[in-house]
Amino acid sequence: MPLRPPDWFDKVTPVSITGLGLIGIDEKTNVMFWDGKRLITEKRFGRLAIVGLFIAGIGVAATVVQAWAAVAFFALADPLNFVRFYIGALGRLLVAAVSCVIGSAAW
Repeated sequence: MPLRPPDWFDKVTPVSITGLGLIGIDEKTNVMFWDGKRLITEKRFGRLAIVGLFIAGIGVAATVVQAWAAVAFFALADPLNFVRFYIGALGRLLVAAVSCVIGSAAW
């Protein structure tokens, strides 16, 4: 039996060479098995992750409101300049999209 590293819990022991022969993988689904029984793994969101998502959502909402206010102010200050800017931005977006399509088609 291999030696257990000192920072492991007391009840945890390393797997022997014989024990490694008990590990199996279903190649179609990539599911892992131990001695013929499926190993279950879980991913859980803790409370900290939920709070972080909530704070990020508030940040996104604030950014959208600020951007909307800036665009509205720009449009009201000089409507003709706003229309020119908007048409120019749409043109640049169209050029970028076409470039991406042409670039991906070349691959």
